[in-house]
Amino acid sequence: MRKRYSAETYINGILAGNRIILAQAITLIESQRNEDEKLAKEVLKHGLPAETLLTVNIPNLPEKEIKGVMITAQGKSKWEEEMVERSDTYGQPYYWLRGVMTLYDSGLEADEYAVRHGYISVTPISYDLTNYRFMETLRQWNLKK
Repeated sequence: MRKRYSAETYINGILAGNRIILAQAITLIESQRNEDEKLAKEVLKHGLPAETLLTVNIPNLPEKEIKGVMITAQGKSKWEEEMVERSDTYGQPYYWLRGVMTLYDSGLEADEYAVRHGYISVTPISYDLTNYRFMETLRQWNLKK
């Protein structure tokens, strides 16, 4: 099974036009895994608050080795990437994006940390990424014409 990424990685990859990340996100949505089906049934049974999404990250382990499910927060991490130029069979260049995720969390309450330690991570997120705490400071920059 392919590696599952954090919601932030999927969102940023899709917004950046990364077709590979988009394809992996679609595959995750169409998953047939028992854990995904159980989660979907609970969501349908209980519903979710307005503007709330669930991101489910599953460790790349055989199903019997998964330790359980953790309700998590979005972790603090940094995706460090590089573009590598390669040549296709006709000698034409193409570019391959590769990278490494560095975690800044060290507890099971963070999504990626939980996944790396064998747990399924379920994180409630909202799609409003506005940093409201910074808005007043930004207004003081006097950016208007």
